[in-house]
Amino acid sequence: SKLLQQRVEYVLRTFGKFRAEVDLETKREVDLDSFLIRHSEIFERVTEAKQLARDDPPPRSVIDGRDIFPESGDLDIMRDSTIHAASTIPDVGCVLVATRDSDFTLISRALHDNFGFDAISTAQQLNSHILRN
Repeated sequence: SKLLQQRVEYVLRTFGKFRAEVDLETKREVDLDSFLIRHSEIFERVTEAKQLARDDPPPRSVIDGRDIFPESGDLDIMRDSTIHAASTIPDVGCVLVATRDSDFTLISRALHDNFGFDAISTAQQLNSHILRN
């Protein structure tokens, strides 16, 4: 446990203040809306599950008149990740969003195919990326 604590402290020291600024105009150019609308059935189910599981479900974003899509903070993460993924050198590294949020995990393959970043939720998925890249 001492070794793990040292590793955690090292990671937090190294990356805890990391900020990669994204140009707002470039961020606006990322077309998430049409992608999200194509996957609206999944988001309907996610929203239903979140409403059933919590007394105070998280806020959802309204797109095309439907209040079922990920909240604005999640959309910002998706846009930022898209921009970072596009800015990397091909075949060198990858952009990963580590989360257990179903707004990401249930469409992770589609996020990768459409926007170039992956959503991972387990250590096994992280290891798979490390070994592959």
